[in-house]
Amino acid sequence: MEEVTITRLTTSFQSCRRSIGLFVPALLAGSSHGVLAQTPIADALAATVIIEVDGPGGRSHGSGFVTSSDGTIVTAAHVIAGATSAIVRFQDGVELDIEGVIEVDWLKDFAIVRVAGFDLPTVELGNADHVSVGQRVIVIGAPIDPTLAGTVSDGLVAAFRMMDGTRHIQISAPTSPGNSGGPVMTEDGVVIGLVVSGINAQGAENLNFALPINYVRGQLSLAASKPLQGLAEVQETMVAENSGDSSGATFGDVNLDEGFVPDPHEISLVAGGSIEPDYGECNYGHVAEDPDVDFFYTTSGGSNLYVYVNADEDTTLLINKPDGSWVCDDDLLGNRNPVVVVTGAAGGLYNIWVGTFGSDTAPATLYISEIDPR
Repeated sequence: MEEVTITRLTTSFQSCRRSIGLFVPALLAGSSHGVLAQTPIADALAATVIIEVDGPGGRSHGSGFVTSSDGTIVTAAHVIAGATSAIVRFQDGVELDIEGVIEVDWLKDFAIVRVAGFDLPTVELGNADHVSVGQRVIVIGAPIDPTLAGTVSDGLVAAFRMMDGTRHIQISAPTSPGNSGGPVMTEDGVVIGLVVSGINAQGAENLNFALPINYVRGQLSLAASKPLQGLAEVQETMVAENSGDSSGATFGDVNLDEGFVPDPHEISLVAGGSIEPDYGECNYGHVAEDPDVDFFYTTSGGSNLYVYVNADEDTTLLINKPDGSWVCDDDLLGNRNPVVVVTGAAGGLYNIWVGTFGSDTAPATLYISEIDPR
């Protein structure tokens, strides 16, 4: 059986520029002029923005929507993951800097950010509990490339799913990398969710998921009473949550874009440490307290990642993925060398530890690749 992976829908500029010539969008491009003028969807279009992010992995983009005329904007948390600076761009080309973050929930995957705005167009927020299976919904965003901003697609509410303890709306409306954070609306332009992920597998079509707006509305009501966090402060929080309050990687940071060369990327390090990890099935070997490598991966989604080790000693691998889950291996590569396969790898921060089975440390080489070494 083919493994099915759920992919977050952001896209990097580097990867989309390589592929845009081969991409033929099967979506209805909308604008605030012409056939959609004077409709609720036109109003929602005016309040839907592109969010362009600069970070260690380069430039990427997602979507978002304005909920208050003075500059409160909702997007997916993973859109701003790793951001050192970010702007929002409206459909009419106006650009505003993101001044700070009001709230971010990495687990549910939403963020509330702030720009210095006045009299901005806004969306109307609804109640996802009033939506039923089979109801028509509309999605607005910037799939694949920022030049496709204002793309409108439609579909149905396909189902309601519980994923990692959070309710999601499964939708059949087409989405692509770059749609993340964009509004999911009823036909009358009322937002009932935001795009957060999609299933990426051969033969899969229009299997996408939205976070119900109900999770966000409670935080929006508290927005005025919360201080702004800087983007750098938010990234520190993300790293702490993902890696157990790590104080930084021992052997440095690695930033790679999908399709990187040379492949594999090599890092020389010393494996082992005094900590015995205990994260579910990842409960063997000895690792250092801090990650050996912090790896930030920029991808449009779908590529497999292979992280493996070569050493004379018996080594282990422990990885904390961008979604906070843990994966590990002992000797899948054979000859006592581990390999972790991340199928349909999402972009974001991977904290990597290389351990040893005994308490001694040992020289080792870590490899990061998009090519299966087995």
